Amino acid sequence: MKRIYKILIVLLFASLTACEDYLDMVPSQEFSEEDVYETYYTTQSYLDNCYRALYDFSGPNAGGMGIYQIETITDNACTQSPNSAFNLGDWYNKSGMQEVGWNLTKQNNDNATGSGLPIYNSSFCLRIANNLIENIETIPEIGASQEQKDWLMGQAYFFRAWYYFEWIRRLGGMPPVNKVYTGSEDLDLPRQSYKECSEDIIEDLDMAIGLLPHEWPDADQGRLEKCSAYALKGLVALYAASPLMQNSVDELVERDDYDIDWATRAAQYSAATLDYLQANRPSKMMFDPTGLTEKERDSLYTEIFYHTNYIGKESLFCRSSNGVSAGTNAGGREGDLSMLFQSLRVSGRSGSWGFSCSMPTQNFVDAFEFADGTPFDWNNPEHVANPYKNRDPRFYNFIIYAGRQYGKVGHPGTHDLPTFNSKVPKHGTYYFEPWKASDDLGGGWGMDNAYSAYNKSIPAGYMFKKFWWPEAYGQNGSNPDGFGTYKYNAEFIRTTGVWLDLAEALNEVAGPTGAVSGAAGYTALDCINKVRAKAGMPVILTPGSKEEFRERIRNERRIELSYEYHRWFDIRRWMLFDDLFDETYPIKGMASTLIATDGTENQENWTYEYEIKDIQQSLRGYTLRNYWYPIPQSHMDRLYNIEQNPGW
Repeated sequence: MKRIYKILIVLLFASLTACEDYLDMVPSQEFSEEDVYETYYTTQSYLDNCYRALYDFSGPNAGGMGIYQIETITDNACTQSPNSAFNLGDWYNKSGMQEVGWNLTKQNNDNATGSGLPIYNSSFCLRIANNLIENIETIPEIGASQEQKDWLMGQAYFFRAWYYFEWIRRLGGMPPVNKVYTGSEDLDLPRQSYKECSEDIIEDLDMAIGLLPHEWPDADQGRLEKCSAYALKGLVALYAASPLMQNSVDELVERDDYDIDWATRAAQYSAATLDYLQANRPSKMMFDPTGLTEKERDSLYTEIFYHTNYIGKESLFCRSSNGVSAGTNAGGREGDLSMLFQSLRVSGRSGSWGFSCSMPTQNFVDAFEFADGTPFDWNNPEHVANPYKNRDPRFYNFIIYAGRQYGKVGHPGTHDLPTFNSKVPKHGTYYFEPWKASDDLGGGWGMDNAYSAYNKSIPAGYMFKKFWWPEAYGQNGSNPDGFGTYKYNAEFIRTTGVWLDLAEALNEVAGPTGAVSGAAGYTALDCINKVRAKAGMPVILTPGSKEEFRERIRNERRIELSYEYHRWFDIRRWMLFDDLFDETYPIKGMASTLIATDGTENQENWTYEYEIKDIQQSLRGYTLRNYWYPIPQSHMDRLYNIEQNPGW
């Protein structure tokens, strides 16, 4: 958001249930509760810690992931040097491990931030939300109007819902956290079922809907609005309906069935979200591609992901800091884009700080259909001969492949970067060269011999460009205008995602074309076809059975919401580990070989051969127990009524 007030108050929710010391002060800035609740602005500053703690997957280090994106623990993406213990499913009692850890040390003693471990951050923010809800009336009448108090309460109820959801979709059903517990109370509470927790979340979101504004003034862009709570209700209900969540707290078995009652509610809530947007925030709806040229459609599509406005057009709930992150050149995006997505030749950075550390896998690339809707098949010789021709338009919006032209290399001006291929200019148009002894895989670029090896530089053979605009290239502030051309945020929920939530829920209740009470005017098939039409794909005419269309919906979700903080949770709630990771080396990449040039610099017309390869460093040893994270042993030792998750 454009204006954000910060008060450095550490409010620690130190265990999974409660903490008696609920307000610890930073020694250099001692604020009492009276100071916090003095005015609307001081209280909002305190609550803004919950925005600050949102998982910032738009840059490196989110959730303790280091320089990698959370997508790299799924089948969609991989990285050069993954956390082997995590990828093998060895998560027990790992307090500082990426994603599953819970302690404060991973935050570098910096309270809860977007790079913090999500279990810790959720505890921190649940305590803040509860404290505000219980103390809102202590703000003097002259300090805040009733409308301002409603806005504060609406945000607090939403954050209590969101951070409890962040807990339970990792840990399963947990004790209730709808109050500030004190040291005199019994803190050893039993776990609720996942669905009981979901009911608590829905109740809080209903409160948030009644209190949040339809829209904030421009100075507060990025704050929570009614549409945020509407949309989260549908997502929460969809999770509660999903196969994993049909297991009880003390049992875990493979399932593929949905809870139809919860799926019905998910359909109703998501339909209500779209109805609300159409009536009150029509600018948030998906754009209509009717009558647009291909160029116009693609331009509008890319604006969803990077944009000149602070907030994206489809954004319903995001983490925004003026659309950029702090601490590096050009508002932060030089560091973010170069580490997550760009090759060393584009970024000009050294070592793993410019490595394209979150690369798409062949598994993901193969999920894109051809432009006519035909699935890609490596057993089809025609497909193999031209694997990157006439694919889903989103393929070209997301994927950089061998010989693909995108953006530039070198610093703006006269400074050239070195080259290892005499056919390629040192400065100017960039072509991706992921073949042996090429510019993108050759020696140099500040890499030592180990990282110069073919299997280590860009092992997947692809780069991801969904959030990377062509003007962004160069190093150390040499191109601030290029990196500052656009903004992008960590989008947790956007409008297309609501259409996909609705499609999944409707299909489970009524099949591809059936109607659901309370979601009038929508069918699963219509929802998916709207998403496809926006992307430039043909509509599906024969969806098949509910089970067959389920796979189409899941694939559409996989592509459209890639790298947007969904895939890891989706493959767990659908219980797909055995289906996706049944090989010793389940993650695949592409080994491209340059066969011949055509005498020009346009490498897209050169001739290549392709061979699928195992990405041997990207193991996936997840088993049944890894669908839920382990509860820390230190908490198990103190809380006798807390049951450990099965298998841990």
